[in-house]
Amino acid sequence: MISSQISILKAWKGFNASHSLGAILLPAVYIPITINHIYIIQQSLGLTLLPILVGVSYMLLS
Repeated sequence: MISSQISILKAWKGFNASHSLGAILLPAVYIPITINHIYIIQQSLGLTLLPILVGVSYMLLS
């Protein structure tokens, strides 16, 4: 028990749910933008590096 309302299991489920949602939403937003509006990605260094950084961080953490 972390507190009277939060257990380790609830915290673990919340962590997995939030990170899974992020893993689903990033490509769900990013792929249509790249298909329909590639010029937005090409003009932004941050949007260009975003999938690379996410992929590298995933590889380092697994």
